[in-house]
Amino acid sequence: MNRLVKRLLALFIPPVVALNSMLRSLSAAGHHLQYLLQWRFASRMPDSFDQHIDLHWKWGVTHNPMSWERGIFGLLAMNPGCRLLDLCCGEGFYAQRFYSCRAGEIVAMDYDRRAIAKAQRQFAASNITYLCGDIRTEMPQGPFDNVSWNAGIEYFTPSEINNILGNIKNRLAPEGVLSGYSILMSDSTVPLDGQKYAAGSREAQGELLGRFFRNVTILRTRFADRFQDRTNHYFFASDGPLPFDENWPNIKRWTNVPGSP
Repeated sequence: MNRLVKRLLALFIPPVVALNSMLRSLSAAGHHLQYLLQWRFASRMPDSFDQHIDLHWKWGVTHNPMSWERGIFGLLAMNPGCRLLDLCCGEGFYAQRFYSCRAGEIVAMDYDRRAIAKAQRQFAASNITYLCGDIRTEMPQGPFDNVSWNAGIEYFTPSEINNILGNIKNRLAPEGVLSGYSILMSDSTVPLDGQKYAAGSREAQGELLGRFFRNVTILRTRFADRFQDRTNHYFFASDGPLPFDENWPNIKRWTNVPGSP
């Protein structure tokens, strides 16, 4: 009887596969339309990018995994069960889809009420608390093991950034880690609406973070496709160990001498 049931169920596999393929094509077309309406034809671009556009359409067109790189690199700094403050969290995509699998508790903040409302509807999790507020004046109190500032630093002035970094430092545990992502702003880079800060090099970014933290690591990646040519800075800052350090417990290095047993 069990074998018969399995054979009958197997008959449903081809139509289900075909249905899912059709649904993916329909979803890709819908998200392509959303991209055009929001980022090509709108009089004002949105404050945040809907990562589902990448997931359902743009990734397949460009083969550019940059959106997932942001979430994965952020996880490198987080230990299981950590307490995380996620600044400029937007609609909560990274907080839920990446960080919530590792953090014990997440406090996620953004100034945009609409983004927070969407985060609470679509990206809720039992270990995430979403708050609407201005991180310049309403940053939640610590201590936190980690602070994530993902794609937000460009929207503040240099003086505001210094104030925010000081507040982050005061809220981190003694060896807590600040991690984040920013875009290299060269002379040819066209800033998005509202961007106020431009890091022209890793050295400039490192010098800024080094005013507050003993150790700084910046990982650079670059992606070029038909939509953009972007150089990314993934930064880690702490008074303690950082990802990729020699004493980072999650990495092991050794050198083999050619010809040795």
